[in-house]
Amino acid sequence: MHSKFQHSIVLPDLTDKQFSTHSGLMDLALGKIVSFDQTEITSLLVDIYNGGLNCVWINLDGDDRDPGRFWLKFVAGLRKFHPEIGKELIGSLLDHHSQPLKPVLSSLSQELEQTEILVAFENIQFLSRQIWWNLIQEWLNQSLSMKWIGLQTDHQDTAISEINMLDTVNSNQLGNLSKRLIDEQEWLEYLCILLSKKEFELAGEILEEQGETWLENGFDPLEFLFWLREIPSVLLNARPILCWLGAKACHSLDLLLLVNYYSNAAEHSLSSLSRFSRNQDEWFSIEINEGGMTVGELLEKINQLKQ
Repeated sequence: MHSKFQHSIVLPDLTDKQFSTHSGLMDLALGKIVSFDQTEITSLLVDIYNGGLNCVWINLDGDDRDPGRFWLKFVAGLRKFHPEIGKELIGSLLDHHSQPLKPVLSSLSQELEQTEILVAFENIQFLSRQIWWNLIQEWLNQSLSMKWIGLQTDHQDTAISEINMLDTVNSNQLGNLSKRLIDEQEWLEYLCILLSKKEFELAGEILEEQGETWLENGFDPLEFLFWLREIPSVLLNARPILCWLGAKACHSLDLLLLVNYYSNAAEHSLSSLSRFSRNQDEWFSIEINEGGMTVGELLEKINQLKQ
C-alpha cells in the first residue's frame, strides 16, 4: 500500500554515491534556495553521502501552501530518524491552515539540539512566495543542528495536473476504478483521486471504512491524521465515526489535546441525533453506519480513549 504522502517524504538512496568525488555543491546550497538540474542533484547527493548527514528529502506540491499541511510533512520527515519528535508541534495544529507559534518552534529546536539532520525541500517554488515561508526560513537558519536546502524546479503543480487528467473520468469509470483499487488494497490511491476531484464526501466515506483497520494494523497514525485533515471541517464534524478515528490516531500519537478535540467533535455530532429519539435508550440504539454501529457503542469507544 502506498500514497502520495509516503512518496513525498523519502530517505534518498545514497548506496551508489560512495565512490564518487565531492563536488562542493552542498556547501554552496546550504541555507539557500537554488536551481539545480538532475546532474547537479546527483552531485548534491554525493556530497550528502560524503558529509555523513542524516537526510530527509521532502517533495512539495501546490497543496503544501497550506502551512499546517507542510508542517505535518516536515515532522513526518524528522520522524524518519527520531520517531517521537514534534509532539508539541503536531498537537498545536488543529487543521491544515494552522501555524505553530514561536514557543512551539523553540521547543522543536530544543528537541533537535543533540542531532544533525539535513532537510531538502524539492519544488520549493510552491512555498517560497508565501509570507509564512519567510518565518520558517528564518527559524531554519537559526538552528544550530538542522541544515536545509531548497531546490527550485520547473515542475508543474501536481494537484492541478491530476485534476486536469481526471476531468474526463465519468462516474461509472470512477466507480470501476474505486472497486479495483480497493480490491488491490490501494485505497489510499483512490482517496487521492477523490481529493483531487474535490469529492470530499466520498473521501470521508473511504477514510471511515478503512481507518480503523489502518490504525489497528500498525500503520502510521500521523499519515491518517494528514489525510483526515484534507476533509473540510464542516463535513468532518458531521461524521462522528471519522472524528472518533481522528481521536484514535491522536491517542496513538500521545496527543491528548487533539484526542479531546476530536472526541468532543464526535460527541457533539452524536448529541444532535438525540432530538430524533424520545429517551436515552432510544438515542443509544440509533445506528450510525451500514455496519450497524450504534450511538451507544461509539460513545463507549470515545470514553475508552479519554480514560
